[in-house]
Amino acid sequence: MLHDYQGALEDLDKADVLEPNDAFTLRARGEVKRMLHNYQGALEDLDKADVLEPNNAFTLRVRGDIKKMLHDYQGALEDLDKANVLEPNDAFILRARGEVKRMLDDYQGALEDLDKANVLEPNNAVILRCRGEVKRMLHNYPGALEDLDKADVLEPNDAFTLKARGEVKRMLHNYQRALEDLHKVNVLEPNNALTLRHRGKVKRMLDDYQGALEDLDKVGVLEPNDAFTLRRRGEVKRMLNDFQGALEDLDKADVLKPNDAFTLRARGEVKRMLDDFQGALEDLFHPGTWECVNLDKAGVLEPNDAFTLKACGEVKRMLHNYQGALEDLDKVDVLEPNNAVTLRFRGEVKRMLDDYQGALEDLDKADVLEPNDAFTLRARGEVKTMLDDYQKALQDLDKANVLEPNDEFTLSVRGKVKWMLNDFQGALKDLDKANVLKPNDVVTLRCRAQVKRMLDDYQGALEDLDKVDALEPNNVITLKRRGDVKRMLHNCPGALEDLDKADVLEPNNAIVLRRRGEVKRMLDDYQGALEDLDKANVLEPNDAFTLRALYAHTNWSLNKYQAAVEAIDKLHFLKPNDDFTLETRKWLKWMLDEYQPIIELLPFNSSIQSFTYDELNFGQCLGKGAYGEVYQSYWKGITIAVKVLEWSGHHNEGAKKSFISEVNTLGSIQHINLVRLVGYCIKGLKHILVYEYISNSSLDKWLNGDNCLNWDKRICIIIGVAQGLAHLHHKCDPTIVHLDIKPGNILLDKDYTPKLADFGLAKILHGKDENVITLASTSTPGTSGYMAPEICSNQASTKSDVYSFGVLLIQLVNGSPLTLNGDEIFIRHFIQWVQEVQQEEDGFQQIFDVAINNSIVGFDRNEAKLFLQISLQCIKEDPNQRPEMQKVLQLLEGLNKKKGLQYIPTLIQESFNTLLKRFGSTFKRM
Repeated sequence: MLHDYQGALEDLDKADVLEPNDAFTLRARGEVKRMLHNYQGALEDLDKADVLEPNNAFTLRVRGDIKKMLHDYQGALEDLDKANVLEPNDAFILRARGEVKRMLDDYQGALEDLDKANVLEPNNAVILRCRGEVKRMLHNYPGALEDLDKADVLEPNDAFTLKARGEVKRMLHNYQRALEDLHKVNVLEPNNALTLRHRGKVKRMLDDYQGALEDLDKVGVLEPNDAFTLRRRGEVKRMLNDFQGALEDLDKADVLKPNDAFTLRARGEVKRMLDDFQGALEDLFHPGTWECVNLDKAGVLEPNDAFTLKACGEVKRMLHNYQGALEDLDKVDVLEPNNAVTLRFRGEVKRMLDDYQGALEDLDKADVLEPNDAFTLRARGEVKTMLDDYQKALQDLDKANVLEPNDEFTLSVRGKVKWMLNDFQGALKDLDKANVLKPNDVVTLRCRAQVKRMLDDYQGALEDLDKVDALEPNNVITLKRRGDVKRMLHNCPGALEDLDKADVLEPNNAIVLRRRGEVKRMLDDYQGALEDLDKANVLEPNDAFTLRALYAHTNWSLNKYQAAVEAIDKLHFLKPNDDFTLETRKWLKWMLDEYQPIIELLPFNSSIQSFTYDELNFGQCLGKGAYGEVYQSYWKGITIAVKVLEWSGHHNEGAKKSFISEVNTLGSIQHINLVRLVGYCIKGLKHILVYEYISNSSLDKWLNGDNCLNWDKRICIIIGVAQGLAHLHHKCDPTIVHLDIKPGNILLDKDYTPKLADFGLAKILHGKDENVITLASTSTPGTSGYMAPEICSNQASTKSDVYSFGVLLIQLVNGSPLTLNGDEIFIRHFIQWVQEVQQEEDGFQQIFDVAINNSIVGFDRNEAKLFLQISLQCIKEDPNQRPEMQKVLQLLEGLNKKKGLQYIPTLIQESFNTLLKRFGSTFKRM
């Protein structure tokens, strides 16, 4: 009783010698040995005592307690049950039996015994401690905490109590208080493996991963090869992004305790982070059956575990098994509804399954639960992009970029969105940044190539697509786009190679066929082009691009005019208000209805017709210009225009040959905005030119009064004249300067298509042999007011035509007549006034106030201001400060694209030129 257990044992050993096999002595000696932790010796003495005095309650009680210490829980329970029968309601027996039942996982039975013991001995620290532990095992954490708090008051600083209480507080998510208890335990029992393990767990929950790792490393030294410790340490290393170290610990834990759900789950997650998706799947799925029944190892051991299902869903997503991933995530959503992470992943999976609406719903919910999450915003921006809601997609991606700047994925997607919003420069900046952060990313490079193509940087686009092809060879999308870029770079053979490969990989792809048809057309393989375009038209009937190509690129080149008309009629039906279609349709039908007779004027293998004087039946005089009179005439039932030149040149054979040579040169110039020179006639002193007849007279008849042109027609006329002049300046060799640009020299056909007349006549009548026409000192062609200042100094150039065009542009846009009582000198004063007043703050308003443009149908002052700004660049006094005509044309077409109109595009002009070049070899002479 005085706790002198060693002295007691010596006395009891002597008594046993004096009176061997005395039950009392053996019982007492067994009890003393128990207190000295000699459990095996104690059990031997108690077994002898039980033989001498069977069914002794004290003997059974102590023996049961000893068997408990020796982990013989079943034997201990048998002894304690017998003791309880002999002495019911004994607090010690009930306490010990409750402890044994706890070790046998009979928590409910243990609680019943401990409750009885607590009634018999209330406020007993041991009973409260044990009962608190049992309640913890029964998940009654508040009840457990009450018992352990009482035990701590009765026996403060008891290691077991503090340890158990720390664990309970952990289960109640009171991690900070749990950590305080475990720190006390560690002071009382330093280097206790269980304490360190628990403390490591708590630190992990407090995100103190480094501290957790230190505790678990100590446990690893004290208890090497403990599966639980290895498991926890692997989990902590995963959180510290030490995936390789985590995998090593989890592999060891799996060897020590195979098929543990927690280990498999954690290892699967680590392998996923190491991009070993197949290995992750093997951990998460039951071997041999996962392909059939989609059961995972962890799921077999712990079915319907939300963490496992979530991990499985994520791994399946990475393996592109989107349907399986969705099934797992749907189950998770049932188990844990409204979980932001689950909703995020599920939204991403639905996006991959093209269920964009469903994806958006999940991501919207995730955004409500966890607003301003970068991943959610990124994914939602991507989904909105797929739904063509580019503006809202950009808003989400901008927010994501603020939260996580310089994220490669965000920049890549935002670049794509900006591209769709036609912000090509902004798109390129984002894609360049994405490429720096993650070089050689296929998606980024492919998207950047598209943006560069839109910015006309075809060489840069080709470089990106070449990189993509090296990373992912034989990809149809890459080949398709690269073929298109090579086409823009006029590398038609290279483009054809790429498109042929794409056709092999994905036969009967309408886009591939369309583009290949276009390339074959450029290679003059019109029959092959037509075959591809016909196939494309079958696959995607009524596609506007295909119909245009069928019309302009192939059927017309193959002289299948009726098929061309049918194609453009379909296009007109599909896009009745499309200006391209309307203009093209008018032009095509005009070519068939009215130009066909002129085609028949052309002799076989000759570009220009030589007429006899008798063949020219002179009719009504249409007018007199700077170079002579023009008459309406008829030849074989065809209306033609005949200009009798005021010839002042020589009349010898050399002069005649020179004239014919110049006429043939002019006759070879083909453009839709130039009056077509059909032939010539020389009789004695008379030199005559024969032109196509233009039915709607000249532009000056349509500027004012009842026949005043509307605003859109004026814009089309402006661009048409600019196209004609640009052709003379930049496409002809030698360069041709018109020198007399004015409304009277601009003829309009029945569809108001403008055509420049009298081009090249300055050289025929006054020119020299230089590549760029200058003026002879004997004559100064041109019209006062429209004429550039330098012409008076005999310094004419292409910039002189630019000046005249600027004056014409002011007249067309402003609407005012530029003559006063027939005095064209007024033009010069008006232009000077415009140049001066435009510098004032309300300058353009003053210009419009003196104009008649309010009577122009559809007049738009904002657009007129932009056109006037271009004209002011053209009429600068110094020719060197004026832009080239090609630059003027680009500015005008740029404004026109913003407006939504489209004048005869390059496509039509190419076809027109091709047709006219083929006339000589196509039609027989009548």
